[in-house]
Amino acid sequence: MVVGSVFGRMPVYNENDGKDHWHVTGMSAMGAGVRGNRVIGTTDDHVEALKINPRSPTADANGVTQAPQDIDLVSRQMAGNGVDSTRRVGIAENFIGIFS
Repeated sequence: MVVGSVFGRMPVYNENDGKDHWHVTGMSAMGAGVRGNRVIGTTDDHVEALKINPRSPTADANGVTQAPQDIDLVSRQMAGNGVDSTRRVGIAENFIGIFS
């Protein structure tokens, strides 16, 4: 099971003491095949997403940026609905070992 949001909230308050949408968000995953007790991805001091090494996955200036399509791809692969069907819906084949 994957729980997440399509957007996060700004790390600072706006002029109305509220928080606007932000392009960095968090997700949680659990279930068979999901290795737990770890955080994947990181941000800088301004809460901007940093690139990660898709194999480790730790911060790496030469790495890749995580995106919602990465979660979709890995979820499809874990469900046995792999890369061929993913290509049909236009999602890039940029595998990041998010769950394994």
